[in-house]
Amino acid sequence: MSQMRRLSKKNACTIFISCNEPNEDGKMQVEMTCEGDEVLAAYLLENARSILDDQSPPSKISSIGN
Repeated sequence: MSQMRRLSKKNACTIFISCNEPNEDGKMQVEMTCEGDEVLAAYLLENARSILDDQSPPSKISSIGN
């Protein structure tokens, strides 16, 4: 995985998530790198999911996990 790019030296937490294209079975390899406070990372991910759920059609979000 490539190195995580820092946006600011004062970040309390940085999360980088990437994935490959789906294979023939529709599965993707997902990688995540997290630097900083793990509790804050969990909070950020929960809130990001909330934002995505509000902005994207449900079929797009649910198809990623299948």
